[in-house]
Amino acid sequence: MIVTLILLVVIAIPLYYVVRTTTPASIKNISEQTGSAEWTIEVTGNVNNPINLTLSQFEALPSLNTQATLRSSSNPQLDGTWNFTGIVLWSLLEKAGISGNASTIDVQGSDGYISYFTVQEVKQNSQILLAYEQNGAPIQTQAEGGNGPIWLVVGSDYYAIRWVKYVVLIDVS
Repeated sequence: MIVTLILLVVIAIPLYYVVRTTTPASIKNISEQTGSAEWTIEVTGNVNNPINLTLSQFEALPSLNTQATLRSSSNPQLDGTWNFTGIVLWSLLEKAGISGNASTIDVQGSDGYISYFTVQEVKQNSQILLAYEQNGAPIQTQAEGGNGPIWLVVGSDYYAIRWVKYVVLIDVS
């Protein structure tokens, strides 16, 4: 019990400084998107082939099915183990031609929430998934009361603090 508490503190405090909520200028107009038919996801920054995909183009990419457990301290009624279908983040970055000297990846939602990852972590972790289906159904948009249509799921994390709802932008630096 004490070891678990110590690990939680050791992990949670640094994550507080790594994960922050902002509204960067690059996504100020994206929050106006209201439906999945209009949704796009963009990969920019230190990549050779920047990508801007509609939801249907995104869903046409090779996908993976995985199971992840959601644990939320702020919304415990959402807790549970779910089946997700989506694109492994590293696969999308490879498609964009991620540069060999890239070091960080910022995943941003239309609400301004950002999670940061190292390139090494994303490359080695196939459980970092850009999900578009949950339990076989499309993930609803924010306007529909959901977390999508694209939701970054980090299945390897104990808590869902780095999960990003309404993903619209992946910036590589």
